[in-house]
Formats: sequence, C-alpha cells, structure tokens
Amino acid sequence: MSVEDIGDWMNLNATNRGIVHSALILAGSIVVIAAPLCLLSIVMGLSGSGGPWGVSAAAAVCILAGVAADGVAALVQRAASPLASLLAGMTLRLLPPLVVCLILALREGGSDHLAFVVYLLVFYLVILSLDTWWAVQRVPGRSGHSNHRSN
Repeated sequence: MSVEDIGDWMNLNATNRGIVHSALILAGSIVVIAAPLCLLSIVMGLSGSGGPWGVSAAAAVCILAGVAADGVAALVQRAASPLASLLAGMTLRLLPPLVVCLILALREGGSDHLAFVVYLLVFYLVILSLDTWWAVQRVPGRSGHSNHRSN
C-alpha cells in the first residue's frame, strides 16, 4: 500500500469532503498518537494533567479546535478568499490550545502541567498538518500531487 493509496482511502485529496469525514480523520489521527501516550503516562506513573486524563483532555481540545478550524475555513473559502480561509482556520486552530496553555501558565504551579502542554503541542502539530493539507486542497487549481518526473 503506497502513500497515494492511503491518501485516496482517507479521501485527503477531495475538495468536497464533509465535516464529519474531517472530524473522523482528525480524531483517528489523534487517537493513533494518544493511545501510546496514555500507556506511556500509566507506565511512568504520571497522574493529574500529565496522566491519561490529561492526554484525553489535550486530545479533545485539539480535535475540537481542528474540526472548528476546518469547518469555518471551508465556509470562508466559499464566501471570501483563500487567504481569509487560511487565516480563519489558523486562528480557530491555534486559539483553544493557546488559551489553555496561558491559563495553566498563569496558575500557581504552572510548571506542574508541563506534560499536558507537551501533549497539546504534539496533538496541535498533527491537526496543523492535516488542516494545512486540506487548505491546500481547497485552493482552486491545486491537485495536491506534484509530478516532477522527467521523460
């Protein structure tokens, strides 16, 4: 199975995929990373925001932010420009994890939540990668595949 086969199966190249499809792919991608992180936190004896509940909360924040960003970006793309779509998606994707990190930093003992912040950053990068791929797919005239074969 090649990368293109996986992309076709996940329908990553389609510009007309729905929000449910996006949510399922985002959630599935996060779960693939969250499951080992949960097990690792249990093995390491982490609790609180560094334990399994912290992994789950960080995953939920990033999944919700990613779905909201993708949905709003798709709507803005239809009504405005690709740049406005990218900015709206970027704002919605970044704001929830950033606000959570800010709240944790302002609380006394903010360094106690370092593992949670790392979870947020890892999940954010996964969501950022997928949402960026989809944003490129929404730009008219882009196929998502580059073919640089020389004859």
